[in-house]
Amino acid sequence: MAIKSFTFGDDYQKEYIEFPYKLYENDNQWIPPRNSDQLDLFSTNFPLYNQNGNRFKNFVFVDGAKVIGRVSAFINSDLTDQRGCPVGCIGYFDCVDEYEVAESLLSSAITWLKRDSRIKTIWGPLNFDIWHGYRFMTKGFDREVFAGEPYNKTYYPEYFTRFGFTTRRRWQSIELNVDEILKKVVKTGEDKIGYFKDQGYHFVPFQMKDFRGEFAKMYDIVIRTFSEFPGFTPISKVDFVNLFIPFKQALHSDLITFLHDPNDKAVGFASIFLDVAGACRALKGQNSLSAKLKFIYKRRKVDRVIFYICGILPEERQKRIGAGIALFTYALKKIEALGYRRIVFALMAEDNKSQNYVKHYGKEMDREYTLYEYLV
Repeated sequence: MAIKSFTFGDDYQKEYIEFPYKLYENDNQWIPPRNSDQLDLFSTNFPLYNQNGNRFKNFVFVDGAKVIGRVSAFINSDLTDQRGCPVGCIGYFDCVDEYEVAESLLSSAITWLKRDSRIKTIWGPLNFDIWHGYRFMTKGFDREVFAGEPYNKTYYPEYFTRFGFTTRRRWQSIELNVDEILKKVVKTGEDKIGYFKDQGYHFVPFQMKDFRGEFAKMYDIVIRTFSEFPGFTPISKVDFVNLFIPFKQALHSDLITFLHDPNDKAVGFASIFLDVAGACRALKGQNSLSAKLKFIYKRRKVDRVIFYICGILPEERQKRIGAGIALFTYALKKIEALGYRRIVFALMAEDNKSQNYVKHYGKEMDREYTLYEYLV
């Protein structure tokens, strides 16, 4: 048994990429990423690897000729904590259910990160930045996993805490009945929609024919809305738009709405995606014609949507006139009109006011996710 490390083109890169497919082979909850996307993530052309000051190292735990664990360590030159100090990252963690394997992988990754004397704090799981995946699922393993939800083996969080990681931040999700929640908000929300229309605002649907242009418009709002979010790092508009290309089949033009002010400036948006988890599982990580046909078939049977994010420009939010509830209600009414009956309010931070809004109606969060911290 041994730990092997590499960056690009090593003999172990193929095994590194393929290991999760083997580990989760019989797990019906797991949503396999497309193999081609994984190859892109670990190619020399991936933008993050070419940014000045960024470094990384991949590790595999090898038992004979068999890989039974993997992890990566990253130094992202843009990632800092609340004090402005650099933060190291540990991501792409997967291993068999043996703590000694996890311990060896984490020790190797942390030892590599500690070579940079500036690194005193390490966050994980964090795949280089928050744009490319982070957090463990820590509760909700008995629930139906939705597309884009962090999902992992149940023993991963235990192994991290046993090693010495502590909780850095938590997020939660909840699944609700659309009709039920709409009945609760409809009066207040419709009043807000009417108010905004009377003030000259208008609600503008996403234009699928201008996919890139619409996400470029969303980029400007996201960057300004979430710039103070813990772990936020800069991302170019091109890279932001490219993040959503794999999710194009999860979009419905009526389920992403922009709020434009009286001067026709986009000042907010609400984004809801189709839950294509079943369709993605049908792909089995492949791009073949038969896999794509299975995806299309499963997509037609989608009955659940996911409310991922609502962004409002700071200056609009400071007016405190209800842009959030107006967008929220407008989106819910669109969902109802399209016939979807289940909605997941996804990945809300513990201190997010949206959580209080949901709890106000007597609902408790049914899923939890955690980002961990290790102090060197």
